[in-house]
Amino acid sequence: MAFLSPTTKTLLVLFILILYVFSGVFSKFERFSYEKKLCEKYTMKSGPCTNGFDPVCSKDFVTYLNLCYFCQTFGHAYPGRVRFQKFGPCPKKQ
Repeated sequence: MAFLSPTTKTLLVLFILILYVFSGVFSKFERFSYEKKLCEKYTMKSGPCTNGFDPVCSKDFVTYLNLCYFCQTFGHAYPGRVRFQKFGPCPKKQ
């Protein structure tokens, strides 16, 4: 990079740094948007979950009794750390 002026080098480094910082911000925003959409009707105001069996599998292979229980874990017990995998029970780990 000897052919670049010091000002150009500084601007290039700043540009790369800005891209790096904002890529992290946007990826975190997108990462939780699907779970937030799934769980928007299950808030603290919606009351306790029912015990109806309609299993939901998380990405860490935990089967929740239903979407309400998954959303309570996603939104309250471990905010943002539980990720949705699929509707239905999780496959057994081998």
